Amino acid sequence: MMFENRCKAKIEAGLPAIGSWLMFPSPELVEFMGHLGFDYFIIDAEHGAYSPETTQQLVRAAEPSGITPIVRVSKNDQPLILGYLETGVLGVMVPHTRTVEDAQAVVRAVKYPPLGQRSAGSQTRAANYGLTQKPGEYF
Repeated sequence: MMFENRCKAKIEAGLPAIGSWLMFPSPELVEFMGHLGFDYFIIDAEHGAYSPETTQQLVRAAEPSGITPIVRVSKNDQPLILGYLETGVLGVMVPHTRTVEDAQAVVRAVKYPPLGQRSAGSQTRAANYGLTQKPGEYF
């Protein structure tokens, strides 16, 4: 089962998406934000102490209320980005992206072939541990 990206759906429908930065690594705060009707929250792994393990706990807290978890990573690094994507975040913000080449590297990191170079980890949490998805839903 794939989780709906509420933020993306609103943007695609031409509607505003309302969200906030998460400054405290609190699953309870994430749940609360979701129940208040926020569409997304941003985990600041560039300036905050958010490891992929901490991020995964916040993503779990987001799922019941449908709030979209987005992470800002510390740098444009494919293995780093992949580690956060596999926690189940539904968006990635990459700071210091200044050139076309920088942007292309981000796309390669987040997209599966043929559009990118993201490796497939079908046994990860983001892929429901390989239990419920058909390959077409995962890719």
